[in-house]
Amino acid sequence: MTVRSLLQISLESLASNISRVTTLHGLPEELLVELFEAVLSKGKLQPRVLSLFEETGQDLLLARISTLNLQPLPVVLPLTRNAWLGEKPNCVAQPWQARAACCEADGAFSGE
Repeated sequence: MTVRSLLQISLESLASNISRVTTLHGLPEELLVELFEAVLSKGKLQPRVLSLFEETGQDLLLARISTLNLQPLPVVLPLTRNAWLGEKPNCVAQPWQARAACCEADGAFSGE
């Protein structure tokens, strides 16, 4: 059994809760790079979290981020219904309802 240091435990906890962090200013560069690697390994890197790391302006960290060649995410469009498939925009079934039951009430489902 290996004993982890307080620093390792703290970094792991911070990486798990990185979405709650508002700023990373004031942390040493080596610690930021280690935290960034922990966030990557946990799969917690989101656009807002990435901007937290970029805002620090640390050269070593910015170099590591640039090696990932990250691309911006496309714009998310609001949910639209497929009118060309014959569905009515107001016919939105709840998870516990079948789509056919919702649309039959509106007369929009043929039920073939």
